[in-house]
Amino acid sequence: MAAEQALSRAAYPQAMSLIEAALKLLDKMPEGTERSRAELALRTIEGTVALVCNGGSSNEREYAVRRACELAEKIGEAKQVVRALSSLSGLYFTQGESARGLELARRSLALWDGIQDKGLLADLGYTAGMLASSCGNFREAASHLEAALHHARRANRAVSPQWGLVYRCVIASSLAQVLQYLGRLDEAVKVAEEALRHARESRHMFSLGAVLMLRGDLYQRRRQPDNAREHCEETIALSEENGFVEWLPWGRLIHGWALCELGQAAEGLAEMEAAIAGYLRLVEFRACNILSRFVAKLSPGWAGWRKHLRF
Repeated sequence: MAAEQALSRAAYPQAMSLIEAALKLLDKMPEGTERSRAELALRTIEGTVALVCNGGSSNEREYAVRRACELAEKIGEAKQVVRALSSLSGLYFTQGESARGLELARRSLALWDGIQDKGLLADLGYTAGMLASSCGNFREAASHLEAALHHARRANRAVSPQWGLVYRCVIASSLAQVLQYLGRLDEAVKVAEEALRHARESRHMFSLGAVLMLRGDLYQRRRQPDNAREHCEETIALSEENGFVEWLPWGRLIHGWALCELGQAAEGLAEMEAAIAGYLRLVEFRACNILSRFVAKLSPGWAGWRKHLRF
C-alpha cells in the first residue's frame, strides 16, 4: 500500500494525501468485507499519521481510531479487533483517561491468546505499560513493558503501526521511567542510554524526538536540570524542524523548568507558559497530566488553566 510505504519513510504529509485519495476511491466500491478491510487498513495508517501531524489526543486521530474499531468489529477477526482495542486504549492514555484505558488494555491482553504477531504483542504490552504507570501501578507497568520489549526484539518490523515509533527505543524509554519510580536508579539510566543509542542509530526522527523528550523528562524527575536542558534543547530543535507537534510543547515545558532551576527564572517561566499555550492550541485540554508536576513554578496569572488538569 502506497500510504503505508510513505509512512515507513516518515513522509507524513504524503501519506495523508494518499489516504485521502484512497478513501475517495473506496466510495465507489460496493459494501462488503473487502471494502471494510481496505478502509480498516487506511484508518489504521490515518490514526498514526494524525498522531504525528495533529497530536495524540487530536480529533483527527480520535475519529480514525474509533472508525477502525467499528470496522474491526464488523469484520469480526480476533487479531483486527485486538489491534483496534489496543489503539483505543492508547487514545484514552493521550486523552488523560488512564484508568479507563488500562481496563481496556487488560481486556485486550486477555484476548491475545493464539496471536503470533510479535509486533502486535509489543503494542499491547507497551500501551498497557504506559497506562499502568499513569495509574501508579509501577510493578504492573514494568512487567508489561519488559514483555513488550521482549516481543519487540522478535517482531518482523521495527516501527509500531499503532504509535509510529520504533518499538525498541520507545518501549525502553518508558521502561526507564518506570524503573526510576521503582527506585532502580542505575538500571533506569542504563536502559535510557540504550534507548537513546538505538534511536540515533535508527535515524527515525519521530522516534528520536520522543526518546530525547523522555530522556529530558527522566532527568527532570531526577532533579538534574543541566541534563534535562541539554536533551530538551535537542528535542525542541528536532520538533521545530520536522513539525512534531506532540513533542514540542513537552520539550519546551521541561526546558523551561530546567532554566528556572538553573537560576533563569523569568526566561524559564515564560517558556513554560508558552508551552502550555502550545498544548491549548494543540487540542482541547483533556490530557497533559505532565503539567501537574510544574504547577508550583507557574505565575498566578495562569491559575485559570488548572481546572483543565486531571490529577
